[in-house]
Amino acid sequence: MPIASGPLRSSRQPPAVSSQPRAGASYLWSWGRKLAAPLLCAAVIWAYCPALHAGFIKFDDVSYVAENPLLKSGDGLRRIWLDPLGYPPALQYYPLTFTTFYLEHLLWKDRPHGYHATNIGLHAANALLLLLLLRRLRVGGAFAAALLFALHPVCVQSVAWIVERKNLLSVFFCLLTTLAFVRYLHGSRSRDYLAALVLFALALLSKTAVCTLPLALLAITWWRWPQKWKQAAVRLVPLLLLSTILGLITVAHEQSYYFGQTIHRPRSVLEKTLVAGRALWFYAEKLAAPAGLVPIYPKWTIDPRDPTAYLWPAVAVAALVLLWHLRPRLGKGPVVAAVVFVTMLAPVLGFVDFGYLGHSYVSDHFAYAASMAGVAALVSAAVQLTRPLATYANLVRTMATAAVAVGLGLQTRALSRIYADPESFWGYIVARNPHETAYSALGDAYLREGELARAERLLWQAVRAGDSSYNRFRLGELAVQRRQYAEAREHFRLALELNRNKDRVRGLDERLLCNLGMACWHLQEFEQARDYYRQALALDPDLEVARKWLARVETRIRAEPRQPSSTTATAASP
Repeated sequence: MPIASGPLRSSRQPPAVSSQPRAGASYLWSWGRKLAAPLLCAAVIWAYCPALHAGFIKFDDVSYVAENPLLKSGDGLRRIWLDPLGYPPALQYYPLTFTTFYLEHLLWKDRPHGYHATNIGLHAANALLLLLLLRRLRVGGAFAAALLFALHPVCVQSVAWIVERKNLLSVFFCLLTTLAFVRYLHGSRSRDYLAALVLFALALLSKTAVCTLPLALLAITWWRWPQKWKQAAVRLVPLLLLSTILGLITVAHEQSYYFGQTIHRPRSVLEKTLVAGRALWFYAEKLAAPAGLVPIYPKWTIDPRDPTAYLWPAVAVAALVLLWHLRPRLGKGPVVAAVVFVTMLAPVLGFVDFGYLGHSYVSDHFAYAASMAGVAALVSAAVQLTRPLATYANLVRTMATAAVAVGLGLQTRALSRIYADPESFWGYIVARNPHETAYSALGDAYLREGELARAERLLWQAVRAGDSSYNRFRLGELAVQRRQYAEAREHFRLALELNRNKDRVRGLDERLLCNLGMACWHLQEFEQARDYYRQALALDPDLEVARKWLARVETRIRAEPRQPSSTTATAASP
């Protein structure tokens, strides 16, 4: 959670950071405080209104919402909360997030605009809560920090990508948790502590990546209430226990999706440390200068034999040590801001294996919570630097904030437009980071649109970049659309072999077996089709499409030889 710089006096109450203007500007300042909330909301709507017209992106949006059976089932709400093992493959146990999707599905079904509107509303609420928290902590430039966070393009992926509702919702409850804990530190009331405990549980049930918040709360306590940090440490133990339990569930679920295999290359602690060190500076750079933002970034090479690779973690440690030693001069604020920034990023730095690391070591949506600390620290530092300007300081700050806000907002509007449809999204990535996943996904998007020639070209580019079960699956689907069933069968067989020996994605084998059965049906290889459908049902007894077509195949086998039925089997999509 966000902390900014500023010296600390020895008192029981948080000292006011002198960010107020002089008397000549008091009238404008009072109106600025009154208009802060509507200005923040208006800024968020202006920046993200292009996302209101966006669709579902076939990069988890479809599995999380459009094709999620939990949202369409009559007992879906019960299953969301009480049946974590019954979740579809690739979906984590985030019951509060899926509850919001379930309730929204009752309202607007598979129309994406409502989900986008909710995400934008949650982001506006987070900006307002950030403003409130910074004011409670007496951080200079609170409104400017909240405004720049609201408009920062690093947040676009969390807001314009429907599936990142989990990010927005978990941070929403984290901010409420922090406010409740600050009230507890101020007044020592049990009800405030209990509220913080409940709110943090809700944050974890939205997304467990916020599991390090208790450490950030301890840093805040040491900064503003140093005499209470031991008491706070004891009180934060139950929050850490909650984090550990739900975090372990998430890790186990993530590993089960890939059958326990290592998801990304770095295996040793040394390699992971090198990734984490570089990732920290990557996020700091994108926060300070948000240029070249891409939904999926290129992976960098990890080579422990390269001496320069050690500079990233070494400089990160050196920066923390320097801020610590400069406390007498700068105050505790800067070191606490850095600690909170690192703490909130820690779960996604690569020390723990999770699926997205197969695409990239970094992502903008990982920095959503940590960016609050970074933006608040930068703004507070700017407040300190402009103090010598005296009478003109407030005018300079206002003009600078407005200029930066407009620039960030225009960039955010432009980035929001790439979520319009899968072709825009994946085309943007292919143009800036061409790689196997992007080629394959863009090829799939054109396949759904019936543009088979473009789809085939992209899918073969994906195969050349790095073959995978999904690439072969989609090439098989393309062959089915062309009624080239022998070719489709070979692609589905290769996909099955790749998944069993390399990719090992849970839930994919049974769909491939169904498609093999379909191809064999069209090739009049009925015995082989029956065998494939039986294998699919052995993996998933509830797979209705396999059960239905197995019955038809068995009927065909028992019948006397005649022309194949006019009924046509169809392929199951990945």
